[in-house]
Amino acid sequence: MCPAIPNRRKATPYLPQNQLKKPRTQAVLRQYAKKRAAYNASAALVFCIYISYYLPAIREWRKEQRRIAARPANKLRQRKHRQLVRLLARIARLEERRAQLAIEIAQYKERVRLKAWHLRKRATAQAGFSEGWTATSPLSEAELKAQSYSRRFIDAYLGAVAERQLVEAAMNKQQTPVIQTATIKL
Repeated sequence: MCPAIPNRRKATPYLPQNQLKKPRTQAVLRQYAKKRAAYNASAALVFCIYISYYLPAIREWRKEQRRIAARPANKLRQRKHRQLVRLLARIARLEERRAQLAIEIAQYKERVRLKAWHLRKRATAQAGFSEGWTATSPLSEAELKAQSYSRRFIDAYLGAVAERQLVEAAMNKQQTPVIQTATIKL
């Protein structure tokens, strides 16, 4: 026969001492502690009786659940699920690596851009002449300024472009074909 469980009152915080009719002494607090201990002991006893009564049924149910989980189809499903979990974990790792590489690539691109900018700022007249002479479609002064080229580079570039145009005009003038009368000998 199960002992009667005393009704547990709702846990409310203690009122301040000055609001009580009787002061809360150590003896009163000991009484509260005894009531809590009695309730906890009876609750533990009821739980033990409940478990001991239903333990065979619980064991049977767990045995059945293990038997169901051991079916071949379940094994296949478990294997597929494990494969899926591994694939998803690999995808997550690769996505993380891709994000890291994207950050590194952006840093390298920025470094290259800054290096090129520094080189343009300090470009020499010789480099400007070389670029201007070999340019197939020459840039204007405004375009060169927009790209932050140095003043000496821009002057040398534009001078080389003008010189190249003069040389090409002279070459074209020299290469005009002269028509000679052909003498036919029989």
